[in-house]
Amino acid sequence: MTKTCIVASAVILEENMVILHRNDILKKWMLPGGHFLNEETPENAIKRIVEEMTGENIELIDYTNRKKDEDMPLNLSLNPITILVENIAYEDGKHNHIDIVFIAKLKNKSKSLIHSQKDVRLFPISEMRGNEIDSKVVEVIERASSYLYNNNDNV
Repeated sequence: MTKTCIVASAVILEENMVILHRNDILKKWMLPGGHFLNEETPENAIKRIVEEMTGENIELIDYTNRKKDEDMPLNLSLNPITILVENIAYEDGKHNHIDIVFIAKLKNKSKSLIHSQKDVRLFPISEMRGNEIDSKVVEVIERASSYLYNNNDNV
């Protein structure tokens, strides 16, 4: 039986660059993200996870700027850019991640900690392809970048 986990991740954009995390098990650069703790909302989870992974605080951006759907199945206070379903092959077997992906910006714009970590890196958006980044992740990053930088209300 395949295990299914609901996780959160963030496309963290800063000056036409994106913050990615190196997953050594999967041998890929990925969006910072991970599993929720008990009773944690997706928004609180991704803020905590990003701070743990990068040392940085983020501000989440509502992708659609529309009111919350009353019948939305998850308790989300803002809309994610997408939800990815990923089949992850770990040593203990395969499992699915249902990944709620948010758009975010750095709150304090301090990149010094990111530069000092080997598994967290700022990638120029124009140089992502061919850098061990899944094509679905590249597509989401490009969509988030287009939304953020082509919509002056969000910058």
